[in-house]
Amino acid sequence: MRLLFVLILVVFLVNGVASGQEAAARFDRAIEAGVEAREEFEFDVAYAQFLTALEIAETFGEKDWRLVKVLGHLAECCPEAAACSSAKGKEWLDRAMRLRAGAIEASEEAAAVLDLLAEAATGAERYGEAAVLYREALEVREAIHGRHHRSVATTHAALAWIYQYQNKPDLAKETMRQAKGRIEGSTPEDLEDRAHLMEEAGRLYNFMDEEAEAAKEFEQAIGIYEGLWGEADPRFIEVLERVARVTRWWEDAALAERLLGRIVRIQLKTHSRASEAYYEALSGQADFYDRKDRWEEAEATTAAALEVLALLGRNDLESAECVARLARVRMKMGKYPEAIEAGERNLAIRMELATAEESDVTSAHELLALIHAHTGDIEAARGHYDAVDAATRRVQPKRLAKLSDELGKIYSEQGQYAQAAGMIETALAIHEADPGEARSLQAGRMRQLAQVYRAMGRNEDATRFEGMAAQAEMEGLFKRVGERGEWKYFLIGMAVFAGFFALMAAVAGVLWYFTSRSVDRGLDPLFAPPPAPVAEAIEAEPWQAAGLFDPETGLPVALAPATAEVAEGGPGQVAGLFDLDTGRPVVPAAPPLPVHRYRFLGDGGTLFEIRVRNLLLSLLTLGIYSFWGKARVRRYLCGQIELLEDRFVFHGTGRELLLGWLKAVPVLAFIVLFPNLLPLFWQTPAALLAGQMAVFAAILVLVPVASAGAYRYRLNRMSWRGIRFSFRGSTFRFVLLYLGGYLLLLLSLGLYSPFFHIRIERYLLNHSWFGDTRFRFDGHGRHLLLPFICAGPLALMSFGIFWPWYSALRSRYCWAHTTVAGARFRCTATGAGLLGLWTGNFFLIVGTLGFGISWATARTLRYWANHLELAGELALDTIRQDELAASAVGESFADFLGFDFGV
Repeated sequence: MRLLFVLILVVFLVNGVASGQEAAARFDRAIEAGVEAREEFEFDVAYAQFLTALEIAETFGEKDWRLVKVLGHLAECCPEAAACSSAKGKEWLDRAMRLRAGAIEASEEAAAVLDLLAEAATGAERYGEAAVLYREALEVREAIHGRHHRSVATTHAALAWIYQYQNKPDLAKETMRQAKGRIEGSTPEDLEDRAHLMEEAGRLYNFMDEEAEAAKEFEQAIGIYEGLWGEADPRFIEVLERVARVTRWWEDAALAERLLGRIVRIQLKTHSRASEAYYEALSGQADFYDRKDRWEEAEATTAAALEVLALLGRNDLESAECVARLARVRMKMGKYPEAIEAGERNLAIRMELATAEESDVTSAHELLALIHAHTGDIEAARGHYDAVDAATRRVQPKRLAKLSDELGKIYSEQGQYAQAAGMIETALAIHEADPGEARSLQAGRMRQLAQVYRAMGRNEDATRFEGMAAQAEMEGLFKRVGERGEWKYFLIGMAVFAGFFALMAAVAGVLWYFTSRSVDRGLDPLFAPPPAPVAEAIEAEPWQAAGLFDPETGLPVALAPATAEVAEGGPGQVAGLFDLDTGRPVVPAAPPLPVHRYRFLGDGGTLFEIRVRNLLLSLLTLGIYSFWGKARVRRYLCGQIELLEDRFVFHGTGRELLLGWLKAVPVLAFIVLFPNLLPLFWQTPAALLAGQMAVFAAILVLVPVASAGAYRYRLNRMSWRGIRFSFRGSTFRFVLLYLGGYLLLLLSLGLYSPFFHIRIERYLLNHSWFGDTRFRFDGHGRHLLLPFICAGPLALMSFGIFWPWYSALRSRYCWAHTTVAGARFRCTATGAGLLGLWTGNFFLIVGTLGFGISWATARTLRYWANHLELAGELALDTIRQDELAASAVGESFADFLGFDFGV
């Protein structure tokens, strides 16, 4: 019985061991299959294999390191597998991190598992945990192998990269230096390991953009490899190619160029000219020159590679690819006939190989379509495009969309907007038809199409697509936030931003209050009445004021006898002349400055009637009467402004406006037509840009010309009490002033704006005259600088609502520093008043579909008339008539540019 029990126990033990061995074998097979699938980029297959391995590993127990290993594989594979969510990947990694403490033992396999977990943590951007895992792996390996071992050095190098990802460059460099110091031997294996670490250090320095240090490490590594293997060894050639692939992206790619040239020389020396190795070396060098836009070298090197293929007697797909590269290079160089020739050759080779699945005749049609598009041969380009369309629309629609995008860009640059719109529309339709593609990815294409529509004059379509692009971008933003589960962080960030926004607004508001109050207080002394002559004398010498007091007795002069008797009691006792307590003379108060107010007596209804009559007559005369109608409107508006019970008069005529418009037509025609006509006579891709730049430059000059011309004409055609106003400034100097202001605005990032505005005001007003009396302006931009700096952020943060407050302050300042005929202007406009005026006008015009513009004009003139006055005595008796002539050309320029200078 005892023997039977022992036999049964042995059988169970044997079966258990066999079952465990079978499970371990199945686990190893699943892990190997998953790793192989991942290396083949079949991530879903790999993920499924790792899940199978997980089921097996669960039977081993949580303290078995193999469970931690498969969890690491799952966490690393998860981001690339469609069946795994980011949350699930985080769960795999968290579980592995939790179990590793009890499962990892001091073995190389355990250290490899820690490396795997560290790589998964790095992929999840959990760099702190990755650093901890690498340090644990380092401790395990140092306990097994000691400090100076290849695996220890490799772990140090991996840890250095983690420190760099954590933005700890100094620690990363020190750790990489320690990694290189862990290899001390001089055997070929040790030298190779040291060279490998130097190459890795070069990659790290390259990542840090320290190209000089990277080049030093790379060159040292190359020297060691060459000493070990010799330059003819294929492994050495591979090292040179590897380093060249890294360094060719540098701004100074001399090292990459030198390495690629050396590869060419080695292959030519080692092999014959007619060799595959020599062709591959030339091909790599040509690709480098192409990427660096050194097209002449790229063309020569590609042609040399083609000669090698000819010596080899090859007329295969590799030859077609080489010819296609030559065609692309020539297209970039602008050698379109030669590019077409090479493109046709590429097509012919592929057509001969059409039976081969890899022949890809479509790529030849794509290339020829692009070349013909660059030449402007739309018909030929369309023929090749249709061939691509027929071959790819059903099976590879994204390929057709890519070609459409490229052609759309070319046509847009050439000004062929109709063709550009058609291509971009095709690309957009293909991408939108894909249900798996996010709509947010099409925002850029929508904006590009909107720009083309706007260039075509299809403004409504342009606005619609701009709105669609903005909507798509917002959808993409919220989708990305939702997918990452970052709503909490997003809301916290928005709250922080809102708080910071409110704090900045509060600070700017406080600064605005004090700076604006300082400016207003600085204006008060300008309107203080001058002191009375008696007061001035008393302040100078109270008791010896000549003509007021007797210098010997100190008694007032020419007092009545009775008063004189009283005065003998003491000068300080004269009632009404001296203060009874202090005995000092009483300074009489100066009379306030006289104030002359403006009034606007017009109304929107009358103005509307005038404009309706003008519109009807303009329609009947095909627009000719519009000039007379404009003069009539201004005559009415000027005639409704009153000062000292006399109204202003506008003397301009429709004939003057018509003649001015005819003189301005050539310049206006240049602005409208030149960008479209230049490409017809100068057929280069830069023609459209050159035309647009020329028009931009013309407008920069035309803006001050129009401003000065319109101001001159309107002022010279106005009068009050029969005396004309006039502007006597130089248009040329005004243009120079404007152009200098443009430059300073650009250099100061807009901070020059208050100085620019004041300089313009000073020039215009100091050259304005009323009869023979000159206006004077004595303001300075520095007084408005601080308010401007405070108002800018406030206006930005309030979406422009605060700007009326700065505008009102600037108006008060400018008017207060303007004088004429002994009187000073005073403006009482406020920010709230301007905001109400502008808001009311906006709704009045928009709400009536534009019919309320007459009432808006009347409201504006009435507001400014009610808030503008002249303080002081007007010396009208000294003003004489001084009439000057003026042209209406600037008026026409101003109308074309959309300027509004008031009445």
